[in-house]
Amino acid sequence: MLANNFIEEKIPQGSSLYYSFRTTSGDKKQAIFTLFTWFKTLEDIIDIPEYQVAEKTFAWWADETCHLQSDASHPISQALAPILKQTQLPQSHLEKICTALQSNLTTVQYANQNELNLYTTSTLSSLNLFIATLLLSQAPTQQERGAIEQLSMAMQWMKIIRSLRDDCLRGHIYLPQDLLKQHQLSSTQLLSCQQTPDSLKQLITELKGVIYTQLTSLRSTPKKFRRALAPLITQALLDWKILNLTITSGCDIFEQRQSLSPVHKLLNTSASLWQIQLGILPLQRIV
Repeated sequence: MLANNFIEEKIPQGSSLYYSFRTTSGDKKQAIFTLFTWFKTLEDIIDIPEYQVAEKTFAWWADETCHLQSDASHPISQALAPILKQTQLPQSHLEKICTALQSNLTTVQYANQNELNLYTTSTLSSLNLFIATLLLSQAPTQQERGAIEQLSMAMQWMKIIRSLRDDCLRGHIYLPQDLLKQHQLSSTQLLSCQQTPDSLKQLITELKGVIYTQLTSLRSTPKKFRRALAPLITQALLDWKILNLTITSGCDIFEQRQSLSPVHKLLNTSASLWQIQLGILPLQRIV
């Protein structure tokens, strides 16, 4: 199989990623989709039910990632080598992402928010750093790196909320333990849930304020930076739209998972990309 076959499998037409980056120029989009495909391939290993199979698969990918610029055998690995040269980011960044994702095989929950922040820094933030470097055509400044970290943390929270039901079914809870205790929730309670507890609904409602603050921090960045990162920001805004639907429908995340149709994704991403180019951050506050 060619790299494009794997990309089409992980980022099909009609997906949020597909629409968010659809206006990105050809070479950049190909490189970004290659990175996302590699990342999603590793994430999918976590969902393999047989631990030994998952462990061996991760070990193979870890070795493959260490040899991207020499004797990599997978089409996606081979496609990553020129991206490393283009971004001038060290291979160790990808190795760090791989190691952090692999830790999910044994870590089913984080003790506190600091642990979750460290995990996000090692995974999603590192991935977004690669993507931002490609979109900017240069390495982000220190201030811009801070904005990317805030954006990544907001995206991580939204992903945790959106996937909470499915993660619980697999025995994983990514909401930190200290946060659950503050709301009188336990891991055992969530793992056996059939309906969404009111205390969890309250927690999600409070988290949306945290996410809103993280996303609005982008307004303090230069318009030129936001325009360059418009596809990545648009992806986050689409997640925010789905979180909006989740909260306004009652936060019943164990009963139903909110989603948008391909048409709505196309309309929302088109509007966001256009507004960001005008210098506007189209972020609707959830009441």
